[in-house]
Amino acid sequence: MIVKENKVLGEKYYRFVHSSGLPVYVCPKNHETAFAAVAVKYGSCDNRLPVNDGYVTVPDGTAHFLEHKMFENPDGTDAFETFTKNGGDANAFTSFERTEYIFSCTENFYINLKTLLQMVFTPHFTKESVDKEQGIIGQEIKMYEDDADWRALLGMLEGMYVNNPVRKDIAGTVDSIAEITPEMLYDIHKVFYHPSNTVLCICGKVDPEEVKKVCDECLEYYPKTDIDLPDIFEPSEVNTKRTVAKLKIGMPQFALGIKEALPVKEDDDLKRSAEHAIILQLLFGSSGEFYCDNYESGLISDRFSYSYYNSRDWSYISIEGVADDPEKVAEAVKDEIAKRKSTFFTKEEFLRAKKVIYATECLSFNSTSETANRLASAALEGCDMFDYASVIQNTGYEDVKERFMKGYDMEKSCISIVFPEDE
Repeated sequence: MIVKENKVLGEKYYRFVHSSGLPVYVCPKNHETAFAAVAVKYGSCDNRLPVNDGYVTVPDGTAHFLEHKMFENPDGTDAFETFTKNGGDANAFTSFERTEYIFSCTENFYINLKTLLQMVFTPHFTKESVDKEQGIIGQEIKMYEDDADWRALLGMLEGMYVNNPVRKDIAGTVDSIAEITPEMLYDIHKVFYHPSNTVLCICGKVDPEEVKKVCDECLEYYPKTDIDLPDIFEPSEVNTKRTVAKLKIGMPQFALGIKEALPVKEDDDLKRSAEHAIILQLLFGSSGEFYCDNYESGLISDRFSYSYYNSRDWSYISIEGVADDPEKVAEAVKDEIAKRKSTFFTKEEFLRAKKVIYATECLSFNSTSETANRLASAALEGCDMFDYASVIQNTGYEDVKERFMKGYDMEKSCISIVFPEDE
């Protein structure tokens, strides 16, 4: 069992790889609430299944559909009920690049951990239950069609990307999920839910040796299928510069995306993320010139936000919010970027922004759920979360400036606007 410690952060974790192939991370923390997550490297973008020497395309929404079905136990009981009976609060989510099953509790942790592992690695699908779930998820899909946040984000991704499946709705469509069968779910589970393609991350008042005992009790090794899928060709240009939708909302909502070139193999993911975090803090941080001026003028609201997203197959900057005139916000963003490409921020401004990002990183360890989730994200990406704080500290002014100058190309941007329906 390997012990990794970061003395600056005052944190450590234990890591071991179970005989089943499952990597396990345990971060002891003297909190009353313990949190556990099994993260699977399988999300909505993984729409191809290896078969013999090739692959088959699976319906959009299959990863999300499978997530729903994993809570049904072979004996017909519902895993949610089992967690509740033992004081566990369970949930799950599917993103573009992973599926995660989680629970938190203040008692009966190892009992709940056993339930989690048995649930994730023991599939049970029947035609009757799949047919029933198709109706349930169909209603969920229709519900998200009325969600302005989601519609703005999806419109932005559809506008930015031409071929990459990140442009597709995570839940799929009513027609696509109608194609899902129990046999298909079993085949996908066998390939993508192999323990070696997942990670178990735990944070709280937990003993790593007891965790290992639970893993021994619940898991066994079974043959792994190689996951080797061809790359998707994605042009550098955006699909379209503007998308529009209408919903019953009070004010226009927008998502402005800037498409970025995929990382090269020599690029360090943590360093890249740190540089983008500092750049976005410099450009749009709440104490900065852009935010203060445009908030005071009423152009943007307190719902203005920004993020950098990077996965194995896509990379983009997102700027989101609610505004009377989203097009004018996009112009203000474009002007700010052009201005800073002409006259970049000073070293003093850079150092202040870096301190904000570093402090935010340190504060994230106060939460057991955030610690476990970020451990899982880093592990699936082949990174170490404990290294990120040091990477931020060691990020240099010239590297950040170069990253900004080479990227943030508004010619590769798309704005998605959700307007209020006409009265």
